[in-house]
Amino acid sequence: MENQILDDNAFQEDVKGEETMRNNIDRANYAIYAQGAVFVLTAIILLTHVLFLIGVIQDIEIILFTDGILGMLVGIVMLTGFVLFLMWFRRAYKNIQIIGYETKHTDGWAVGGFFVPILAIYYPYNIMTEIWQKMKLTAEGNGIKHYLTGGLHGWWWFFG
Repeated sequence: MENQILDDNAFQEDVKGEETMRNNIDRANYAIYAQGAVFVLTAIILLTHVLFLIGVIQDIEIILFTDGILGMLVGIVMLTGFVLFLMWFRRAYKNIQIIGYETKHTDGWAVGGFFVPILAIYYPYNIMTEIWQKMKLTAEGNGIKHYLTGGLHGWWWFFG
């Protein structure tokens, strides 16, 4: 069952109606692209402010206009990126359940844990830790060397 992670057929629909793994790479990439777009838009806003401060842009209305338009775009793209991240996060957690690992929570809590005030402090981190550990075991069981250290998701939790 653990070889299912590397098997392309594992990502196809099961005819019998059983749940099968789904490819999660597109979700991850879209969330990363959204974060990149937020970075670029924020850099443009910062650049217009610097150009105003050094006198290249003289008109304050240009700054107000770019702040308004780009600020709204940043908000929309950031919200979209968060939704895409939650879709990726839930699917990653669901996939480790489908592989056959026991998990501490249901896949619904992978998303719900972000929205319950007290639980939001530790549920996402705990679920990410489960995903990390179980996918690492699966990768190692299939002969894939794991080069990243376990502390990386700690940084994710700290800055999240």
